[in-house]
Amino acid sequence: MKAIILKTAAILLLLAGGFASCEEEERNKDNTCLLLDNIEILYSDIPPALYRDLVFIDDTTGYAISEGYVVKTTDGGKCWNSQSLPINTNVGKIQFTDENTGYITGGDNTFGVLFKTIDGGARWNTIYLNSLEIPSGMFFINNDTGFITGKGLFAKTTDGGKNWIDLKTEDIFMYNDVKFKNTKDGTVTSMNGVYLQTSDGGETWNSFKYNTTDHLYNIYFADNATYVTSNASSILLDLDNNKEIISLKGSTQKFVFFDSKKSIAVSHYWEGEVPNGILFITANSWKTYCSKELSMVASSVFAAITKMSESKAMILCKRFHTTEVMIINF
Repeated sequence: MKAIILKTAAILLLLAGGFASCEEEERNKDNTCLLLDNIEILYSDIPPALYRDLVFIDDTTGYAISEGYVVKTTDGGKCWNSQSLPINTNVGKIQFTDENTGYITGGDNTFGVLFKTIDGGARWNTIYLNSLEIPSGMFFINNDTGFITGKGLFAKTTDGGKNWIDLKTEDIFMYNDVKFKNTKDGTVTSMNGVYLQTSDGGETWNSFKYNTTDHLYNIYFADNATYVTSNASSILLDLDNNKEIISLKGSTQKFVFFDSKKSIAVSHYWEGEVPNGILFITANSWKTYCSKELSMVASSVFAAITKMSESKAMILCKRFHTTEVMIINF
């Protein structure tokens, strides 16, 4: 009975704000809005924490990271097993290149590390980096070849992190994010509208300038499109067509693209000392969208989001002393 009451209360808090359009009904009337019963709050034993990143290697097996530890689920998010990392430090990003090999960025404002597993997260080893602080970006195109970015940091490894090749140039100090569309085509974001691209797997990089003085941050690929965020990650830009796609309320933490049309974004803003989470969804490339804002009493931050399958996403929502696992079916 207690569990039923708790779940009912959680759902009421979640739905308290209802769906609201960013420009009222005129903007949403032709959009495929997210149905309320597409949001599922799982009964979950995930440890309460602010999770920095989340990844699924299939529709049931996933990992989430928080300061000093990683949690793993093999049943789609109901049950989670926790394991401490070798160093109790901040974490940033997590990526798995197959079911066994995974990497986590860690560190603080004085050093950076990678944590690596080759046995599906049973054990994690520490790789110390020649870094001024925790890396801001990481992407591996296979088990051994990967790239990391950060403050004064742009490097490549071809042996799983044992050795690194310095790629940074004198004219760029901050490398924000790095992502590859495939094994050949990659993008790195930097400051003042500058970004780098490669078409040969990272052997050579060309510098480009987007028509802005804003800094460029997170990178996303959808079909053949390349998107980046700017201005504290609240603005989504189309690099290929040199145009702004959408500017969303709050500080947008992350986008998830199912394809070039279907996408979800999570954001939050502060009212005094209380955070408010916002969920955005579109089915037509952000021409129109729906948004849902959690009420202030929920004190909610959408901390991490990832795609579980081609039609399902998971969000980890931090509320006071609990963490909720939310599933969205698109």
